[in-house]
Formats: sequence, C-alpha cells, structure tokens
Amino acid sequence: MLKFNQQGIDGLTDHERIRYTFWQYAAQLRMQNQFNDYQMGFLDEDLYQSALHTAAERYDLWMELGITIEDPKFQAAIQSVRNPGAISE
Repeated sequence: MLKFNQQGIDGLTDHERIRYTFWQYAAQLRMQNQFNDYQMGFLDEDLYQSALHTAAERYDLWMELGITIEDPKFQAAIQSVRNPGAISE
C-alpha cells in the first residue's frame, strides 16, 4: 500500500496490482455487508455512516481498478455521500 500511495497504480508491478485490487475488492465487500447489515437493523448509525463515507472516499479508486458495485441501493447510498445536493430518483 505504501508503494501505491507513493507511486500510484502505474508504479505497481502486475502482481502487486492484482493483489492490491483484490484487497480493495475485499474491503468493498465488507462495506457492502455493513450496508446490508444496516438495512436489516443490525448496525448502528455511526458505524454505517463511517463505512459509507469510507466507500465514498474509495469510489474513484475502485472505478480505476475496475471494481464495480453491483447493488444499486449501495451505489445510490455512496452517490448520496459523494453528491449530497443531487436529487435521487
């Protein structure tokens, strides 16, 4: 992660890029699970907001790495943090 922070995605070898992508994908899945837990009433508001804001911060990185967000509700929640003034449909 240090190498990525210092050199960006282009500074990683193919192997490092794959490992970093999988690490980020696993983090995204954990945040998706926290979103689902919150929707079912199993997670409190503070933890939910923390996970959601972290997901919003990492969104551009995930897109750069090719990590997609399959759940449209999770995607909308992330976008509501990224664009708080936008009107959702």
